[in-house]
Amino acid sequence: MRKPALIGLMVIFALSACKKGEEAKTEEGKTAEVSKAAPAPPPAAGVVKLGQALAGAKEVALADLFKDPAAWEGKTVRVSGQVKDFCSHRRAWFGVVAQEGQLMLRVFAAPRFQAPADCLGKTATAEGKVEVLTMKPEAVQHYAKEHKFLTKEEIESGQPIKRPIVRAFGAEFK
Repeated sequence: MRKPALIGLMVIFALSACKKGEEAKTEEGKTAEVSKAAPAPPPAAGVVKLGQALAGAKEVALADLFKDPAAWEGKTVRVSGQVKDFCSHRRAWFGVVAQEGQLMLRVFAAPRFQAPADCLGKTATAEGKVEVLTMKPEAVQHYAKEHKFLTKEEIESGQPIKRPIVRAFGAEFK
């Protein structure tokens, strides 16, 4: 019998303590104004921010990442471009290009966040760590069929393909 009464008192106390911006009863039975917490500033209109806030990492041209991926491996960078493709199954990555005809860089969102379902065509800016991934021939065939971001030469070679990727800490879409 004591436990239900104790639990009931704890619930009442918790509920009364959670009132914000309203009047709450003091111990003496008087009403007192409880201060409101300051609201977070709204994001810029039309900007979707996911994961960690961008921290000002060095902007790297996508062409530079593809030119010498090993030179960038393990470094934290900022990349930007138009979203041309994304993993629609799990929304684990999105691909950006800086200009038409350029190779697409995949930016891995998982496990920190998911790429927005409506990200195609938007401009994305992401910060994260560069890795060089080796895609096995089986994976190459999947990407060639489902995502079409590899070149004809890469697909036809039948060989593993090394490509830079960015494991994102955070990203912004607009």
